[in-house]
Amino acid sequence: MKYLLFALISVIPLSLFAAQTAYVRSLEAVVYADKELKTPIGYIRQGKKVEVGEVARNRGTILPIIVAGKIAYIKVEDLLLKDVILASDLEGHGYTEHENLEREEEKDILTENNYLVFGYHQFSGGSEWEEMTSALGDSPSGISHYTFMAEHRPLIYDFFFGLGGGYYYGATEKFTFSAPSADFLLGYNLNKAFSQLYFDFTLGLSFSSGVKVDVSTSDNTHEGSLYGYSIGLQARVFPQEQYGLIIGYMYRIVNLANLDDISLPGFQSDYNFRSLSGSNLYVGFHNRF
Repeated sequence: MKYLLFALISVIPLSLFAAQTAYVRSLEAVVYADKELKTPIGYIRQGKKVEVGEVARNRGTILPIIVAGKIAYIKVEDLLLKDVILASDLEGHGYTEHENLEREEEKDILTENNYLVFGYHQFSGGSEWEEMTSALGDSPSGISHYTFMAEHRPLIYDFFFGLGGGYYYGATEKFTFSAPSADFLLGYNLNKAFSQLYFDFTLGLSFSSGVKVDVSTSDNTHEGSLYGYSIGLQARVFPQEQYGLIIGYMYRIVNLANLDDISLPGFQSDYNFRSLSGSNLYVGFHNRF
């Protein structure tokens, strides 16, 4: 697993721990987001001068380092520590002052930091949904949206996105609404201070050309399409682990199009069903791959 990293490594504040100077001796020293060295986030090329913490972790095998304002870890075996370096160790090996180097090109590799995300959403449906179900003598019920997405969440950026599909379904005794959907999610991480709990701002889009509405008072299936959007917040537990939990809230608006008017008892004319909306609560889980 290999990432490119910001080559601009910030000096660790002395308020966190005392810093020491080191040079990278390996061709590419991998930097990790966690002490267990399970999540590589990039590398630093040979010969770069960096500032690392003085207190080694994991039985003296790793040292902390600051990357883009966040604590990361690097293997001791990849470093030459300045306090024990002889002048002869540096001569002829291309070791340079890292602070004087230009920032390396930032790259994100799409084959890394990917997740399969499964979600179950429930929202009220809005005034038109309630009016239609009430006209049929049914008690209003919520609408479910089941989603399955492939999500890319790079560690070096706060933005992430997901693409996938879903299925809308709402039913009462006399009325059924269903639609397969194509879904897109754009998110922004609000806080990475806690590695086991992230808070995200999200924007969602949803499309379908397969809307179906069945009403017991009609022999016909009414077909159409939809497009919708949502805005919300979510909490993500164990965001960097193999499996994690997602809990969120969003407000959703769904517009219906190309749908024939529906005949309802008690209405002098056919009903024009054109929108769904409401507060949306959801839960989900991810599987990192």
